[in-house]
Amino acid sequence: MSPGKSRSTAPKPVAISGTDQLPEYFRGGEKPPENHGIGIEYEQIGVFSADLRPIPFTGERSIQTILETLCRDHGWSPVRESGHLIGLERSGSRITLEPGGQIELSGKVHKKLNSLEKEIRQYHAELLQASAPLGIVWMSIGLQPFARVDEIPWNPKERYRILSRHLASRGDLAHHMMKKTAGVQVNLDFENEADAMEKFRLAMGLSSLVTALFANSPISRGRPNGFMSLRAHIWTRTDPDRCGLLPFAFDSDLSYRRYTDYAIGVPSLWLVRGGRWHPAGGMPFHSLIRSGWRGQPLNMEDWALHLTSLFPEVRMKKFLEIRSSDSTPIPLAMAFAAFWKGVMYDSRARHEAWSLVETFTWKERLALHEEISRKGLRARIGNIHARGLMERLLAIAREGLGRQSKGDANPEAGYLDPAIRLVEGEGNCPGRILLGLWENRKWADRPRELAAYVAGADSRES
Repeated sequence: MSPGKSRSTAPKPVAISGTDQLPEYFRGGEKPPENHGIGIEYEQIGVFSADLRPIPFTGERSIQTILETLCRDHGWSPVRESGHLIGLERSGSRITLEPGGQIELSGKVHKKLNSLEKEIRQYHAELLQASAPLGIVWMSIGLQPFARVDEIPWNPKERYRILSRHLASRGDLAHHMMKKTAGVQVNLDFENEADAMEKFRLAMGLSSLVTALFANSPISRGRPNGFMSLRAHIWTRTDPDRCGLLPFAFDSDLSYRRYTDYAIGVPSLWLVRGGRWHPAGGMPFHSLIRSGWRGQPLNMEDWALHLTSLFPEVRMKKFLEIRSSDSTPIPLAMAFAAFWKGVMYDSRARHEAWSLVETFTWKERLALHEEISRKGLRARIGNIHARGLMERLLAIAREGLGRQSKGDANPEAGYLDPAIRLVEGEGNCPGRILLGLWENRKWADRPRELAAYVAGADSRES
């Protein structure tokens, strides 16, 4: 319910009479190119610096205390559920909590990358200021590197209780995904259906390669785990109904309707009635439309909520969500945003990027995705070399940003520099660098220093 609106004046949700209504939801997000922007969702993992324990949700030294401090000292407004402080809001930005206490900035929409960077750095400075007196540090990394999954407390949000029960039977690493992983997501706009589908297909085709560049989860339970992005691998063992690459993205008849047909076939997780979350019974959404819920038809708000329960590498809502990166220090998170802005918001860049991945078979795409989770930029499948392709893609993105920034006082291509340095060096990703530091400095015996390094790596990347 919007602030200031009573229940009596809130608009009544539009009932769903059939599935033909559903693709129109995506049309509601269409915008002219001059109004296109970019948003970021940035997750981090918190630990106590003294003993590396996960942070509890309540107590004197807890996530709740941090959120309360941000409200008191920095003008954030509280968001509560069943008496729990579960998030914050301020001027179009949100701070939310993932199932295992990972903290996330869901930023506002920006036209320029320097404005986006200003927001994320201000948030990060405020978070550190609120956390430091409690002995808490926040790691910009794709996976909790020390704790077992059963040592991490659950977020008390009801939607996560419902999700955890459902996913427990769908994938052997589903709870690891919920409680241990952290990522970076970029949100982009589209002009019309053709533009949306071109961007959706391209993002799905490039997502594995971009995962390779930003792979940053090589350590778990205090030792190397054999992956560059264990986070990416965990997603493949979470729920095949709602996760991963989507094969129809590469079909010639890709459309809002094709995405709708995929989405309505996925089991429903939840519905919200009267401000309370209810399990939806796990039947496909199209079946729930036919049967209704407790004698009432579903509505378009139920459809919007169902779309949030899908977790493919690229997700359609009223904007496009690209979800392919492990969490990284801020300069690399900005490079991730800059890459997608450079490629997606320039028609020539989109064409050139798609030409590099257009001919891959579905089998090659799946094999490359798994190989990349293990080897990062050094992955290869036949004649497909992740590092070489990523070098070319970064050049395309730089040129795309240059065309977008033509005449601007603050050109944006420089935001790609941290990523370009990784590729041009030894074909490293942040996870390979972290693993090398682990081995060379014997951080296996000094995990506190590892936590401090990951938490403070931003200054080393700048």
